[in-house]
Amino acid sequence: MKSDKSKKWRYAVVLIIVLGLSPYLNAETLKMGGGDWCPYVCDPENENGKEGYLADILRSVFEKEGYTLTIENQAFTRNLKETEAGRQHGTIGMYRADAPDFVFPQTSLGVSVIMFVTKKGFSWKYSGVESLKKIRLGVIKGYDYADKDFTEYIASQSPETVTVMTGTAPLERLLKMITMDRIQAVVDDRSVLQYCLLKNGLENELADAGLMGEESQVYIGFSPAIAESRKYARILSDGVESLRKTGELNKIMSKYGMQDWQAK
Repeated sequence: MKSDKSKKWRYAVVLIIVLGLSPYLNAETLKMGGGDWCPYVCDPENENGKEGYLADILRSVFEKEGYTLTIENQAFTRNLKETEAGRQHGTIGMYRADAPDFVFPQTSLGVSVIMFVTKKGFSWKYSGVESLKKIRLGVIKGYDYADKDFTEYIASQSPETVTVMTGTAPLERLLKMITMDRIQAVVDDRSVLQYCLLKNGLENELADAGLMGEESQVYIGFSPAIAESRKYARILSDGVESLRKTGELNKIMSKYGMQDWQAK
């Protein structure tokens, strides 16, 4: 009898431990691909630990559901390949057109549009490729501006009319060149520019000089090779609406000097 009691006691202890750990045993790890497209998705090593508002939204939504997230920062093209093959669950910060076969949430997670900035007080505004001939422009090497005429114009120019920046922190360096009157305008994604201006204390020195092209919706895309991707997309859609209702979304966006992209 003494032996039976001992066995029952040990069984009860094991059962308590298993029940206590069950949320962790059932938790799933999502491997996501990030990059350096602040404020959408950031390399935390370059941004004092900030991962970007899309990554913050993703963590907030899925960790509430018991998931564990890992985010690997890598080149965008590699992100798409890893997600396409199912070696990671998704890519943070992309357009639908980048990979139409990916699985996307019902609603977008941001709006992207190309914008020009100049020094405050400078009268130039972008009004088409012809207007670029009046200024010296700064661009980032390898950036896809999604405008055929603009791309052809950049390719046809010399360093005297277009400065093509490479290396580390190219956008920050181009913006500083405007303040030093070495170039007259810089072009990039609107949110990226606004974040960079704020980060470098240049928001009162440089100003909007016009937009190029149409707005594009920004997404987190999930792998078409993973069966649960539709479930993940649904969790994300529902979770973002919940964050919006509770006010948590505004708190996340304010960390990056931004507002809810659906705010009117």
